[in-house]
Amino acid sequence: MTKDWLNANYFRNSSGGIDATVDSLCDCLSQASYVIGKQKFGIPDFYRAYLNETTVKLKLRNDKLMYLGTIDGVWNKDMIDIFLHNEGATPSEKVSGVLKSGEPAVIHPIVERLPFQELYDPDYTECEPKSEHYFSIIGEDDDSLFFVDNPAIINKDKFTPYRENSEVGSISKKEFDKALEDFCEVGEFVYDLDKMNEAAEHCEDVFRLSYDNYGKEAVPDEDGYTFYGAEAIEKLGELFEKGSMSFGQEAPTRDRDLMKYFLWKIWHIKGRRNLQAQYLRETYGDNSKSASELADALADSVKYWELLNNNMYKDFLKGKERIDSKYVQITDRILSAENRMNKAYRGFIEAV
Repeated sequence: MTKDWLNANYFRNSSGGIDATVDSLCDCLSQASYVIGKQKFGIPDFYRAYLNETTVKLKLRNDKLMYLGTIDGVWNKDMIDIFLHNEGATPSEKVSGVLKSGEPAVIHPIVERLPFQELYDPDYTECEPKSEHYFSIIGEDDDSLFFVDNPAIINKDKFTPYRENSEVGSISKKEFDKALEDFCEVGEFVYDLDKMNEAAEHCEDVFRLSYDNYGKEAVPDEDGYTFYGAEAIEKLGELFEKGSMSFGQEAPTRDRDLMKYFLWKIWHIKGRRNLQAQYLRETYGDNSKSASELADALADSVKYWELLNNNMYKDFLKGKERIDSKYVQITDRILSAENRMNKAYRGFIEAV
């Protein structure tokens, strides 16, 4: 591996702060592929290929929350794939094989067994991951592997920084192999630049989808109903009104409690909006009234999702157990903001 990988910025900017673009990408796989692809190709505005619609998506089964987030339009475009490497007797040997080819390695681990992760569980004995997670290893020496991962999910007390770049972590190959001896997928990202360029050249498509799907009808299946846009937000408010959820109960993903799930999913929803707003401001600046109005409407929506996030978390820290009707007034404000946002989408689409 070249020295450049070890000295680069990934999740942080050159000033040491969190990179807002990376933070807006919402999931570990998108973040990992973006920070590696950006460094690898040096393409200006590489993030444009990752623009996604903002449509809220909520799934219920018998009035029980099964999913909250947005419609994902990035990973169904076949722009990025992971080529798995199986050569090597141990996880670290597989990683070394990828690194020796000049590529960073993408790791799909049992994250619960890695001490530097917030989800680390010393009592976890299952032979497969409980939580889905991906991160990248960008270098090695004789004894250690050097990795990059989202600082938000790193246990700082267990994180050993690489000597020349505090954003890069270090783990001994011995510890890595012991932790992941039962399961560790090792691969490299493969990018279809033609498809990524096509997505970047048709960014306005995600704004049309955001507008069109805001009124999308609910879809039934054998497991319940999936709601979209305005109706999804209404159903979230109804869940709060019923008061049947608690912060400490198991999340739909079965890997965390419901408080952590809401923090994660609201971050996801905000990120979709922030990335669109970034694109509008960088592309149109003050030269388009409709773009400015949409960027402002997106920021307004983020403000109210953040209000929900903060109120829930403050109540949780105070010992509150039930997720109840207190939050309905905030979902009402979110719905009003999203209605304004949808109107701004229409104005922008008509203008472009």
